Amino acid sequence: MVLYTISESRMMQMLLRRRYIPIYAGLALGAASAYYVTRRHYSKVQSDSPNAISLWSYTDLSVKEIESISHNVKKITFDLPIDRKLGAKVTSMVLFKHVDENGKSVTRPYTPISTPETLGEATFAIKHYPDGKMSSFLHSLKVGDKVSVKGPIGKYTLNQNQHEKIALLGGGTGITPLFQILQKVAEDPSDKTNVHLFYANNTVEDIVLRKEIDALVAKKPNQLKVTYFVSKPDETWKGEVGHITKEYLESHMFKPSENNVKIFVCGPPGFYKAVSGEKSFEMFQGGLNGILKDLSFSKNHVYKF
Repeated sequence: MVLYTISESRMMQMLLRRRYIPIYAGLALGAASAYYVTRRHYSKVQSDSPNAISLWSYTDLSVKEIESISHNVKKITFDLPIDRKLGAKVTSMVLFKHVDENGKSVTRPYTPISTPETLGEATFAIKHYPDGKMSSFLHSLKVGDKVSVKGPIGKYTLNQNQHEKIALLGGGTGITPLFQILQKVAEDPSDKTNVHLFYANNTVEDIVLRKEIDALVAKKPNQLKVTYFVSKPDETWKGEVGHITKEYLESHMFKPSENNVKIFVCGPPGFYKAVSGEKSFEMFQGGLNGILKDLSFSKNHVYKF
């Protein structure tokens, strides 16, 4: 997921505009009234909501459990009320807030890796970046510490059997929304979608959630598949070496001419540039370029997280 430095208020304006489309902008007063009623209604019912957090205000969540799953990634599980869900649908994200040592508010979105149906807790995979204020803060947490969050914020709405085939193209910690898609299909006995995850990392140690991914694929081995790519392998590595290439996808992924197929892409900026073209902004998809364009896929085939 590409992150841009924008104010939280600007981010929320963009997200709300996206969340409540279509509101017919031809009648400005009507649109404003619709927004006001929607927000007032949401505020009225949120106390009775099965969700533990709100899009409109921050909620403090306590750290329940911390697990180091690689040299720079931690799984952090937060406590929720025992009978409540986080409220995030598949591929949704949650906005975390931290006030730094200078009193400046830092906000970053993260995608949970726990299922939307999970009650009483929510889990996130957080990679530590040495210069990242939010990731450094989250990696410093101890059990019992509190973090302010709001959301969830919807991205792509994915329903059961919506697509016949899905390709997930991921790089590094861009795995989290792709993991949720794989998890959704793996754990739903009625979902017959064929899913192939192509996942690229620099080293074997950088592969986030490898154990969990392999366990999901094992649930439906005739329907789900994962291919790992490592740029700097060690002597024990038996997977693909190097980057995801046009030639590899041409041989191992579905064709643009096939019906009802979808490609989801998530990773660092260089990954987007090579595979699909960069997003024009966090909330806008931008044009299609890179490998997928060279393979004759269209913009409608591809969604960039």
